[in-house]
Amino acid sequence: MVPMQLFHSINEISKIKKLIVGGGVVSKTLLNSIQEIPTKIYATYGMTETITHIAVKELNHFSQQYNNELLEENQSNYKVLPNVN
Repeated sequence: MVPMQLFHSINEISKIKKLIVGGGVVSKTLLNSIQEIPTKIYATYGMTETITHIAVKELNHFSQQYNNELLEENQSNYKVLPNVN
């Protein structure tokens, strides 16, 4: 999904187990609104169209202790996928 689709689906998104979001920046407001949703939501680095993702980062389930700055900092850290050099 793109961030706008996630925003407009927020009330139903818990029906999905895992979701990748791409094609745009996830705003602080959207990032904060997805923290308690049971769905595991990720952003990927790569091209969805060709399935050439090389890295991933979690977008939700951060500690409630994080403030907006820490959420932004945590959101900017991608983890390289296995077997990627």
